[in-house]
Amino acid sequence: MSDDEASEQGQLAEREPGEPAHGEDVLVGPGFVLVNEGDRIVRHNLDMTLEERRDALRPLVEAIPRVEGEIEAEVAAIQHVLAQRNPLNVIASLWLANAITDGETYAEYLHHGNDAFTEYVATLALTQPFDRGEGGGLVPHLPSEMARIQARVEDLFRSVVGLHGAKSIDLEADEPQSRFAWLRFKALITGTATRYAAYPVHLERMLRGVLTPIDDVLLDVLGFSGTDALALCAAVEAVTEQKLNQHLQRLREAVDGLLAGVDAYVEDGTVTPPHDETFYREGAALPPDERRERALYRLMPWAYTFIGDALVFTADELAVTSGVAPDRAAAFAERMALGFGDVASQFFTQPSATPPLHVRPLIRLRPGEHSVEAHAGDAYFCPVPQSVFWALRANIESALNPDPPRELRPLQAAEATEAAWDRYERSRASYAERRAMELLSGLLPGATVERNLTYEAEDRAGEVGETELDGLLRYDETLLFVEVKAGVLSPPARRGASDSLREELRDRLVGEGHYQAVRAKRFFEGGDRFRREDGSEVNLAPGDVQDAALVVITLEDLGAFTTDLPELAEAGLLAENAGPDDTPWCVSLADLEVVAELVDSPTEFLHFLAHRVDVAGNPSAKANDELDWLGHYLLEGTGFEHATGGDPDAGVQLMGYTTSMDAYFMHTYGGRQTPAAKPAQPLPEPLRKIRDEIEARAPRGRMAIASVIYDLPHELREPIAERIRENRQVAETEGRDTGASFPIQGASLGLTHLMLRPETPDQEGIPQVGGMVATRKYETRSDRWLGIGTRAGADEWASVVVLNAEPWVPNPALDALQQRPTPPDEPT
Repeated sequence: MSDDEASEQGQLAEREPGEPAHGEDVLVGPGFVLVNEGDRIVRHNLDMTLEERRDALRPLVEAIPRVEGEIEAEVAAIQHVLAQRNPLNVIASLWLANAITDGETYAEYLHHGNDAFTEYVATLALTQPFDRGEGGGLVPHLPSEMARIQARVEDLFRSVVGLHGAKSIDLEADEPQSRFAWLRFKALITGTATRYAAYPVHLERMLRGVLTPIDDVLLDVLGFSGTDALALCAAVEAVTEQKLNQHLQRLREAVDGLLAGVDAYVEDGTVTPPHDETFYREGAALPPDERRERALYRLMPWAYTFIGDALVFTADELAVTSGVAPDRAAAFAERMALGFGDVASQFFTQPSATPPLHVRPLIRLRPGEHSVEAHAGDAYFCPVPQSVFWALRANIESALNPDPPRELRPLQAAEATEAAWDRYERSRASYAERRAMELLSGLLPGATVERNLTYEAEDRAGEVGETELDGLLRYDETLLFVEVKAGVLSPPARRGASDSLREELRDRLVGEGHYQAVRAKRFFEGGDRFRREDGSEVNLAPGDVQDAALVVITLEDLGAFTTDLPELAEAGLLAENAGPDDTPWCVSLADLEVVAELVDSPTEFLHFLAHRVDVAGNPSAKANDELDWLGHYLLEGTGFEHATGGDPDAGVQLMGYTTSMDAYFMHTYGGRQTPAAKPAQPLPEPLRKIRDEIEARAPRGRMAIASVIYDLPHELREPIAERIRENRQVAETEGRDTGASFPIQGASLGLTHLMLRPETPDQEGIPQVGGMVATRKYETRSDRWLGIGTRAGADEWASVVVLNAEPWVPNPALDALQQRPTPPDEPT
């Protein structure tokens, strides 16, 4: 466990008199201070010696035997409940307790449910043969009993995560927890407790792009096509929702029946079976507005007792809902299902990073195990309906792969061939590269885009040969070297197996993509030229660009590792040929989809990219999710001073910055009726129009110009915009020259706006604005200053644009100018 986790040994501190509140919780201990600021940022100051770290971590290591015993006891208690009850009812009840049922109010930091809890209990049930439990499954399930099971599962997961962390500590090592041990721990807890690394719309888009081009292969090998599979995944969700609604409707009708019985008793003393007179007398004694609540309370055990059976469906029902042929629907359901007793109890009694339901998300019910009327064949039950889409790709890959990982070999299709696997791999890689370049091209309209370039270079073995660069994009003076990796993490790597995790991250995914991007950058810096597929050369030289960015895009979500690149670098998993200026942006394709939808201009994207690369080299800034970096950028900008208070020794941990994204995507693509604005950074008019005009004119250096605007603190943008609007109003209504300058303290930059007369030509306007820029920049000792001149009466804001980005140096001429008295009418 890291030093951050060790801080749990500290105590809650009282806030000093006069210290700002901000809803903070303060935790202090030997060598550390943690400040929880609201729901989004944890500020931390860590100054622990090696011995202090060991002392803080030692209790965690010493507690391992006790925690292991507690885990065994919790598992036994959950197994006892499953033995007493119909497991389908327990699983269905947990699904409802953990699912996101109200998109109108959902916020990640307020939602304590986790579909991993439901999957775990379902996995545990599948280690045993099916048994309806006491009384043939008719013993009532009380809501309080379901709440206790939920609490037990939550406690179990906390204990398992803590145990994994404690086991990653080596108190005898020079560093109690190495970076690689920390990465192994993150792999374990991510697989064990985290679900759904993409919004559904992006997941389905990826599956469609990978699978439907090989519909013919899938139909031959599996008995259903990719198009069929996607329709059937959606049908599982639709049929389950339909059956749940039918079950709830029966509950409402039963409640109405009870209330009607009470009304009849009140009216003439009629006692309606099956309840006795005592029941109706008690109901009649209640105020009318309380009777429905009491009736619902009385019937809830019935709702829980039969909910599992109510959600069972058949392959034929999937066929009808999806429009897929029944034989294909049956083949799909069988391939995606596990039966009771199919899961090995020696591996899956505790929460796992690779539960079998990750690739086979349905439960198969043999005749006698289900109660579907007039159906003599198998039926199915889905513990977590939305997980079917997530399991599809891994399931199909296991079927087609001629050499799948050991635990996935039972899923290998008898008809799998090298040719079928090759078609799949080419389709997967082609989609990943094509979509990645589409998204980047959309983010950078007007950029020069090149794909699949070749060049001569050494490989890691030192042999020179022809190699390929997936993408090269030039926008203004910025060049992007793009590598796309379509590979996946194997189950052993997901479980934190050292050799697999190291080899796959370093040699196949992030590290390999980084190595290839650095190699291409070195080739370009040497003055050589890339070749296109037709043999022509890319006419681009190092002098044509000022900035270069390395972008590694993965089809697999690797956010658990890539949100903190210093950890990967310290663990030796990034490219060995990289220098200090070769930090990459590593992002999943799904997260790039979000960036492409939320970032609305090319200069904004490149500014975010530069910030993301810069912060990737900052070991004191961390995030739980790649999209937290984007959310923080949009909502609060590039700095962390609001959290650190300017303390240079303070670090920050971002979390919860995706709440507004969740609301937006749920409203836009389904799951929420209430409108939700697209998350965006505040850029009030006319700052936005100035930015847009600069982009439209496409002058060289426009990225540097726009960066000054983006580097304006969010809280100052509206006051600056208001003053610029006032300048124009005064100039155009009163005919007076007006201007204003805005030095940004602590940022070494500033902005000047000057209104120009309508007849002012560029040869006069540029020196006029430029002179003020030079003066204000020098006075404030700033490194960057942007000047905007607006011609009165013109249908534009950025009539003249001057950027002075030369580092500040003493200038005697400007020193003398500063001594001159300023005329009263000179703009300031």
